[in-house]
Amino acid sequence: MYDKQFGFRKNYSMNLALIEIIDKISKTIVDRGCTLGAFLDLSKAFDTIDYNILLAKLHHHYGIRGLALEWFKLYLANRYQQVSFAGVVSSPYPYISEFRKGLF
Repeated sequence: MYDKQFGFRKNYSMNLALIEIIDKISKTIVDRGCTLGAFLDLSKAFDTIDYNILLAKLHHHYGIRGLALEWFKLYLANRYQQVSFAGVVSSPYPYISEFRKGLF
């Protein structure tokens, strides 16, 4: 797991995430730097939609191209789901929403 992930981790609250962000922004301001933030909660955003439709809309309607579109493609590829109930965790199950070749 990524060491900077704050969601779904014990002792890693949103307050701690905000403190870290504010600290980094403050240091950058002191160093006369520039900051840019993109805050996305992707935990459930793509579980119930066709990925091809999403990627097409991102590309054609919102102008997302190049590395940004590739990032979304990679994020959506090879995803797995698990269920945890009463201390028992299921085996990983692949979430299938295949990309059509040549779409982008």
